[in-house]
Amino acid sequence: MQSEHVSAYWLVAQERTRQGELKRSGKFVYGAEDPELTDAELLTVLTEEVGEVAQEICPTIGHPELRSVQQRIRLRDELVQVAAVAVGRIELLNAQIARAQSGGAL
Repeated sequence: MQSEHVSAYWLVAQERTRQGELKRSGKFVYGAEDPELTDAELLTVLTEEVGEVAQEICPTIGHPELRSVQQRIRLRDELVQVAAVAVGRIELLNAQIARAQSGGAL
């Protein structure tokens, strides 16, 4: 991703697009926005992404000298991936809630 200051929302939108492209290419069967992805599977995906955030943070605990621009960019990028997965699921949940409030099934 780009290193200059950009909107967090823009970064998440770009990541959502990238994740959609990966799904279309066959790398993923389902995205977070797909109802076929169970909540348990979503938790697995989110946990894996949060684990990558931890991999960026843990080496710098007590070692601020290890924080570099490149490390901060990698940390930001991993957090963007977490947010993009969460946004995908929120989009599905919003649609399910709206459908149920209109008398449809969840």
